[in-house]
Amino acid sequence: LLLEEAGWGRTADELYGDAALRQVRTYAVRDHWLHYQAAIWLARHRPTETLRLLRDSRPRGVRSWADEESAERLTCAGLALEALHRPSQAASCYLLAGKTYGPTEVKRFARGRARALEA
Repeated sequence: LLLEEAGWGRTADELYGDAALRQVRTYAVRDHWLHYQAAIWLARHRPTETLRLLRDSRPRGVRSWADEESAERLTCAGLALEALHRPSQAASCYLLAGKTYGPTEVKRFARGRARALEA
């Protein structure tokens, strides 16, 4: 994350992307815990893998984004969908994130992204 802030995001992805993906996936699938900051980074740099990770680690009974109950997971999905140039799907995830359980700052960010995409 520090390399990203310093403008070295591509280098960080080349050096640490695979390891970061493995680590986030391990926690998400095994423990049903998502490291939000790392998942955001992955969503921007490896959107396809992030969406797969989010689908593979869904809680029991969650079959679609509409069933998700985590603002963090929905926001990560929105970022990944944006990176894949799917603005309407991203906006839907952001709108859901703004209405579901999660930290206020995550929900505020999601609502802002939804408004930006709808404009």
